[in-house]
Amino acid sequence: MCRNSIVVYKVQCNNTGKMYIGNTQQKFKNRMQQHLNEVQKLVKLGKKSDSYAKHFATQFHETNPSPTNQRE
Repeated sequence: MCRNSIVVYKVQCNNTGKMYIGNTQQKFKNRMQQHLNEVQKLVKLGKKSDSYAKHFATQFHETNPSPTNQRE
């Protein structure tokens, strides 16, 4: 599924149970990588971004949350 394009997807935070529902015309894998990069930018630089990054950045207290940590 990660290589499919034009998808609707749901991501659930393991810590809070909150859900994010998104859609993309890109390949799903590419879109998720963009989300992970946005979380890193928000944590490292304080740069505001989308609601996905806004929520998931609050779950990390380290300065560089790796994509692997974010997926967990």
